[in-house]
Parts: sequence; structure tokens; C-alpha cells
Amino acid sequence: MVDPKEAFKNTEEFQMDLLNVFLNSDLTARSYLGVPKDYMTSELKKEKYEVIAREDQNFEEFVKLKYGSLENFYSFNPQLKEERIYNPLTDYDMEVEIITEDEYLKTNFLSSPELFMEVLGGITTIQYVKVDGNAAQLVGTLKKSYVPSSQYETRDKAFGFFGGKRILLWDLTKQDWSSVYIQNIRRFIRDDTTELQ
Repeated sequence: MVDPKEAFKNTEEFQMDLLNVFLNSDLTARSYLGVPKDYMTSELKKEKYEVIAREDQNFEEFVKLKYGSLENFYSFNPQLKEERIYNPLTDYDMEVEIITEDEYLKTNFLSSPELFMEVLGGITTIQYVKVDGNAAQLVGTLKKSYVPSSQYETRDKAFGFFGGKRILLWDLTKQDWSSVYIQNIRRFIRDDTTELQ
């Protein structure tokens, strides 16, 4: 059993490490990034999703249990590898910004599997409308390196939300799990230059 004092100490150290990364990074102003490229036709999107699926061992195990192989996974989720346009049957309207050291990309939609892969790939900021109608913002992730080790089991269970109407992610502000209905998301940002948005 984990000693509660030790668990708190680890959580406090974890929060301080995240804060230090944020404060020591170069905060890139979006206004200096130039004209955004289309994220849906970018090589970055396809490459990132493939790397995520292969580098996250727990997610890869989930994929193999559910689909049999990574190849089958991509066959059942072609939007993860193909250039595409908006599909009203599978996509959710939202403002999407992806910022890297080299590129500034935008789109105005994501499918549930794409959103899941984005959250699995790094720290994201999600602006959404809560069920009660109030606006809210969430800074969260499913990336293993940002989730406390005591929460790994819940993280693995969160993979069950893949392709669903909600997403479960580790809220870095609350230091607890939060879920969001994808249809309520208005703005989604993943800024890989700062680690935190």
C-alpha cells in the first residue's frame, strides 16, 4: 500500500516539475507563427498518430486486444492516416490549433479517434461548454509521462473511451480525472513548444 504522505510528496514534486518546465520554456505567441497550415492534410498528423500508437506500450496493448493489430486499428480508423475533409457523420466542429517548433496548423474539426490521439500525445487545452451551460477550460492529457504512477490503472481504463462521445483525461489543474463530451468542445489547442498551454 502507498503511504499517503509519500503519494502527496510525489504529487507535489510532479506539479513543481510541470510548473518549472512551463516557466523555463519560450512562450510562443500565436501572432508570430504566420499563416497556419491545414492540419488535416499535414504529414505531421499522420506521423504523430503512428508514433503515439507504437511508443505508448499500454495503448498498443489495448489496440492489439481490441483490433488484433496496429494495421487493423488503422483500417478501422482511416481518418488517422488519410488526408480528408469534414464528414458530418463522424466529425465534431471545433477550433483546433496545433503548434510545434516548426509549424502552426489549424483545422475546424476533429473526429473522436483523432481527438483521443491528440490527448494521448501531449498536454492539451480544451475550452468547452459544461452540461450546465457554463463555459470551462481544462488543461489535461493522457500522455503517460504526465499522469502520476498511482493513476496508471485508470489511465489504461480511459482507453475504453476511444472512439466514443466523451473523453476521459488527467486534469493537470485539478490533479484528478475529468471527462468532457466531445460535442461540447469549442476550442482545442496542443502547443508542443511549451508543454503547457
